[in-house]
Amino acid sequence: FALNEGIHGNMGGMGKPVLYNHAKYGTKKLIEEYVDEIVESIEHIAELDASQIDYEERLDFFHRASLCYGRTALMLSGGGALGHFHIGVVKALLQQNLLPSVISGASAGSVITAIFGTHTDLELKELIQPVRMLAEAKENAGWLKKLLYGKRKRADIKDFEEHVLNRLVPDLTFQEAYELTGRRINISVAPAELHQTSRLLNAITSPNVYIRTAVLASCAVPGIFPSVMLEAKNELGERQAYLP
Repeated sequence: FALNEGIHGNMGGMGKPVLYNHAKYGTKKLIEEYVDEIVESIEHIAELDASQIDYEERLDFFHRASLCYGRTALMLSGGGALGHFHIGVVKALLQQNLLPSVISGASAGSVITAIFGTHTDLELKELIQPVRMLAEAKENAGWLKKLLYGKRKRADIKDFEEHVLNRLVPDLTFQEAYELTGRRINISVAPAELHQTSRLLNAITSPNVYIRTAVLASCAVPGIFPSVMLEAKNELGERQAYLP
């Protein structure tokens, strides 16, 4: 009874940002003690003998607790050069086996989200090797120079697609990527039409959308990239417009 009430992420207002404004790192001692107590209680229930609490009842409890408490997610913002920092953050989390299964990204963050959400852990550990990353940086140098110092007012979306996206992100739908990696990736896109609304694309809301087109749409910053049309895989396995 006590745990059903106590397992949620903002118990007693402990998730409010104002609590953490003075100390820039760590958490409040009382909150740490509370979370430790909750963890011990959950582990105790998990290890109980079936004669004390049967399996079905525990399964129901843990299912509800996971929905109430939620889970940690990694959110990668837009911002061009911030993409390089995103790579470092995700690399560090991966090396410590702390990479969350839910990753969200927008614009530059959507590129990193797509890369890490479409490869297995084994593939990612190969991908983040310094020698491999240096090779990727050299490969991208020509395209970035053209983007930053080119004479055209707008970058050619095809350059980004061919030189970066197609090499680093497999041509998968959100559902296919989830089945491959178990990671739930989310990419936010803004509309080109006034009557449309922003969307969060993932394996639940848009399972058949191709991740590459979602990244292109998320990176379509007005004045830099032209808008693009999302594409999805239909029931025949063919590509078609998702939102014509």
